[in-house]
Amino acid sequence: MISIALAIVCMQQSPLQEHFVPGLTVEREAVGPASSLEDEVPVSLMLYDVSDITGGSLAALRESMVRGATTTEQALEAANLMTTELHRMRQNLEQLVGAVKEMVEPPFDTERNRCGAGGDANFLLVGSAAQHAWVGEMLESCRVLDEMIDLRSKMFIVDAEQAAALEGAGHRALLAPAAAEKLSADLDRMGGEGVTSPSLLTFPYQLAELQILREIAYVSDYELKRVAEPTGLIADPVVDVAQAGLKMSVRGLPWKTDRVLLKVDLSYSVVKEPIPTFETRIEGIDASVTIQLPETTITRLDARLDLLEEETLVMRSPLPEGRVMIVLVQASRVQVPSPFDIQDEE
Repeated sequence: MISIALAIVCMQQSPLQEHFVPGLTVEREAVGPASSLEDEVPVSLMLYDVSDITGGSLAALRESMVRGATTTEQALEAANLMTTELHRMRQNLEQLVGAVKEMVEPPFDTERNRCGAGGDANFLLVGSAAQHAWVGEMLESCRVLDEMIDLRSKMFIVDAEQAAALEGAGHRALLAPAAAEKLSADLDRMGGEGVTSPSLLTFPYQLAELQILREIAYVSDYELKRVAEPTGLIADPVVDVAQAGLKMSVRGLPWKTDRVLLKVDLSYSVVKEPIPTFETRIEGIDASVTIQLPETTITRLDARLDLLEEETLVMRSPLPEGRVMIVLVQASRVQVPSPFDIQDEE
């Protein structure tokens, strides 16, 4: 059983309040219950050399370029290269550590597990034997650099009554191709709001982010500014921006021979329009002004699962005003041609 956590957050002028509703679950017969790390399971510390994945294996070559520079111009170019490559290597290591924390099986326990950089080309993990075995398998997948992850998603906003009649958009949220195609067609026919994101290509274990947002300007405050006579002071409006729309981050990893490990985090923001207002007076100029207070509802979904390439992940959540959000996510492995193969074809 794979859990999908759901939270609805309401943001107003008052302090932020979070309201959690019971988690959703999706089931697939081929997937057993999610394992957990019991207190009695022993943990051990291991240091993993990932220089061949993060780019650290080329450090000696880059250093030789610096030592071999014979002119000031060559030395500066080599130094810039080293700085750029070191930054990229550390970013890759940070992404790799993030992937382990989010995707390791059994799931990461912040009280008993530790994972972090152990230098520029190593990371360390305090974990159980099962977690270390999982990391070993993951690193082998990452060392195959001829595949990328192709991510595709669709989002639909429909009335709750319409959603209740849909097949495949209930608790069983992993669909075979025929069922996913029918669900997508049914949602298209309903004529609600829909967003189809562009296809995202990402390297294994790297985080891919997508944002489809609408910015709504509003007057949040006023500032007193001194001007020339005769008025002396004026109330100058302060304009802020509220964001409404979709934010999604996905991390993918080729797994086994026909699966993709996915970690999906999604948030959808709705701003009540027109934005509520209230009037107040500003001391010093004895003037009445209008201030806007946006009311934003944020729905968050997240899922962690291994997905067969032909399957579609369906995530569903209630929205304000009797609406329902349904998100379809697909992932596949894409072979990246070698530069030598392209040259041979030419």
